Amino acid sequence: MKRSALPGLLIAVIVAGVAAAASKPISARNVNLVGRLDLEGGGMVDVKGDLAVVGHMGPPYATTLLDVADPSRPRILARIPVRAGTHSHKARLCGNILAINVGDRSRSSNTV
Repeated sequence: MKRSALPGLLIAVIVAGVAAAASKPISARNVNLVGRLDLEGGGMVDVKGDLAVVGHMGPPYATTLLDVADPSRPRILARIPVRAGTHSHKARLCGNILAINVGDRSRSSNTV
C-alpha cells in the first residue's frame, strides 16, 4: 500500500523515557497510532524510507537504528553504544551517511 494513498496521517510513535510514563493519552485530529516501541532516553528521530534513527540522551546507547518498513512493528536493527561521559541525542540520515552529535555531558559543546 502506498503511503500517499492512505487517508489522514499515520504515524509510528517511539516512546522514550518520561513520555512512556505519561498518565493521560495524547490525542490529535487525523492522526492514528499505528505502532510503538519503547526506547531509553530518546532524543531526535529521523526517518528516510524504511530506516529510522534515534539519538539518545544518555547511556547505554548513543544511537539506535530501526527498520520501520512495517510501521506497526518497528524493529531494532543496530545500537551504537555511547562513549563514556557523552550523549548523542541528535541523529540525522544524509543519503547513505548517518550523522550524530557527541556532546560532553559536563559541558554544552557538541562535536559531529
